[in-house]
Amino acid sequence: MDINFFIRDISLIFNTLGVGNCILLSILFFFNKSGSSFQKNTYTSIFIIIGIIILNSIFNFMGYISITRYFELLSNLMTIFLPILIHFSLTKRNYSEVNNLYFIVPVIFCVLWIVRFTKIPSLQWLWDINEIILVVLINMYFLFYILLDRRLLLKRQLNNFHISNILFSGIYIIWFLNLILLAFKVFYDGLHPLIQLNVSLLFSMLSFRIIWHRIEKNGFFLVEKMTMGKMEILKIIDEIKLEKYYQDPNLTIRTLASKIDIPYYELSKGLNEYTKKNFNTLINELRVEDVIDKIKNQNNKLSIWGLAQNAGFNSRTTFYKAFKKKTGKNPSEMKA
Repeated sequence: MDINFFIRDISLIFNTLGVGNCILLSILFFFNKSGSSFQKNTYTSIFIIIGIIILNSIFNFMGYISITRYFELLSNLMTIFLPILIHFSLTKRNYSEVNNLYFIVPVIFCVLWIVRFTKIPSLQWLWDINEIILVVLINMYFLFYILLDRRLLLKRQLNNFHISNILFSGIYIIWFLNLILLAFKVFYDGLHPLIQLNVSLLFSMLSFRIIWHRIEKNGFFLVEKMTMGKMEILKIIDEIKLEKYYQDPNLTIRTLASKIDIPYYELSKGLNEYTKKNFNTLINELRVEDVIDKIKNQNNKLSIWGLAQNAGFNSRTTFYKAFKKKTGKNPSEMKA
């Protein structure tokens, strides 16, 4: 058996499975009942794009691209939006937090790419732009988001198995490898098509890693899981404070677990073990701390109950009880 044919067949099989896996992940995230609609749609979009990238590589390798002339254009255009989608998965929780300015640069790149592809005569000055220059600019745009998101990850210290962290690491490692191959292609006049197919195979491997993560998270396998350590719990509490998750009056341990992408039963066990408090007690203490900080702010014009509501309390009784337990004083005494 010719080794090249064997590698080709194996690569095609796994890439095809990768496309199917991305479709499955898109469906899982889209119909996931926990988490915000913005987060679900962001992850759904990421996996749709990854699936299209893999499928485009299969079409190119098999010579179908002449039949699907516009599919490669679609793949290139959607790839341009990957950096901001990954950035959104790390930083945004709902649509109100998204500024339209984020889309200016990718839209400009998309317009330039479409003009080059269609070669509209009246816009010849645009499609005369050297393709290498455009590719360099797009890769600088990718690099900007790599540095920005890396700094953010170091600041937030997300769990290494947080899905956003997995996506960030996986996609940008593949991007860097692809950049090396692109340079090789330019300076050494071409690449074997099988090499490019196997680069897309890395996207398939990334999708397999994510689906395994989802299976582990939802407990489909009876596997003994490593319990979280004290440092991980402290990082989680820091993230709750940083993102102000406690301000959601309807926050439950399940919704929090979904936001930080950790199985709720592990989160519950870890919090109980290392804080010696149940979830509701911990969250109410964080809310009380928030109220105390606001009380100390002389510029704050809200009433104590108004501050408590902003912090996530929806019951006066619960608030006064939690405040007394935390400080040994009534809220009015603290303000005085």
